[in-house]
Amino acid sequence: MVFYSASEERFHKHFRVSRSTFPTLKNLLLTRARPVFSRRRGGAQVKLELPLAISLFRLRHYGNACSVDAVADLFGVSVGAVIKSTWWVLKVLAGAAAQHIRSPNAQRRV
Repeated sequence: MVFYSASEERFHKHFRVSRSTFPTLKNLLLTRARPVFSRRRGGAQVKLELPLAISLFRLRHYGNACSVDAVADLFGVSVGAVIKSTWWVLKVLAGAAAQHIRSPNAQRRV
């Protein structure tokens, strides 16, 4: 994928995470969502980089830039793959939110 060879600034612009955070998110998906990303009818498992990149790209953009058709064309996948990838990744991230995302308490806010 062309984004992997992009500069750090361009990578952050498209995915809103640093290049070093991307593998951390990928590992989170790998450990928490193995059944979600495996195929039911056999065959190879989806490479986690693609659904993660698709989802982060859609979350980063708004309007026509994040439309399913535009993202499918950009990543060279089907419309269904964009929808499923986004759903899978958001399901895993929502499940991990309580453990990894912390809201500041009153003392930290001060």
